[in-house]
Amino acid sequence: QAAAALAKLGLAERLEALRAKPADAPLSSVPELHPVSLAATLRSFYNSLFTGAVLALPVFERIGNRTLRAEARSGVAGKIAVAYGELYEGVKELDVATHTPDQVRTLLE
Repeated sequence: QAAAALAKLGLAERLEALRAKPADAPLSSVPELHPVSLAATLRSFYNSLFTGAVLALPVFERIGNRTLRAEARSGVAGKIAVAYGELYEGVKELDVATHTPDQVRTLLE
């Protein structure tokens, strides 16, 4: 579910591009990490954090047990936070991420 959420948010593609980038290649050489489009993706992600859309996945609502549903949401939130942290650290030099990984983690809780 975390992978589906990351794809829906547009972060999966950016993260895959970051992971596939050769170590000696500049970030600017990777189209998916272009500052303008990356900033737009991050703005959309932040907006979904504030509206709660990040964890609004229909599959969670099908879990009848409230405790299990909360655990599932928490697990997905944790994976999203880890993925965001990796992306944040990888593109830090572009100065397009306006929220730290800790801030994102807090918003996901």
